[in-house]
Amino acid sequence: MKKLLMFSLAAVFSLSVYSMNFTDVSADPEKDMKQVQQVKLTKEQKSELDSLYKEMLKTKKQIIMKYEEFGVISSEKADKKMEWMEKHYDMMKENDFIPKKLHHHKKYGKDEKTAQ
Repeated sequence: MKKLLMFSLAAVFSLSVYSMNFTDVSADPEKDMKQVQQVKLTKEQKSELDSLYKEMLKTKKQIIMKYEEFGVISSEKADKKMEWMEKHYDMMKENDFIPKKLHHHKKYGKDEKTAQ
């Protein structure tokens, strides 16, 4: 009787998971990105995003400095990380705070070598 009950519960669970609707996952991320790139932000929106990015940059720099202080990373690595973050901020500002690429939209490549 226990086996029949467990089997029935497993079957019901499997069917419920199988029948979930996954419509939120985009079938074509490149199409979604083209739509995003067509958006034009107003000066107010750009300034709001600019202030948020500056705040985020400041916070991330503080975190990196703490890691350096605690000896988790070297000062050279901390400098490189901060330099990269500055470049990324400049790039976002140059692109009017609209992302130009989808990173990791294809988690696994076409061949198995890129999947690892």
